[in-house]
Amino acid sequence: MNTFPSEQHAYNELDQDIHTRFRNALVQNLKNPFLWPFLVKAAWNQYRAAGRRRSWEKKGLHVPAFMIVSVTAKCNLRCAGCYSNAKHNSRGDEMDLA
Repeated sequence: MNTFPSEQHAYNELDQDIHTRFRNALVQNLKNPFLWPFLVKAAWNQYRAAGRRRSWEKKGLHVPAFMIVSVTAKCNLRCAGCYSNAKHNSRGDEMDLA
């Protein structure tokens, strides 16, 4: 594995936390069967994704539990703690909406 034991523990904790949150959401919404298919499907997909991440980790490839995709770096919100504000160099390779 390419990760340190503490990192692996954090990934396992993240997977368990997501599983627990979906289970709690399902229990809290027992009276609303409209949400059941969504919650069950989301929980099942999370379970499968965690298994895939473990499988790839055993092969030496770390796959993050989530990804952040920035469509543009031209945000003008200037939110506190935003990683986008840390890098002020624009490379000019923005996505074209046309």
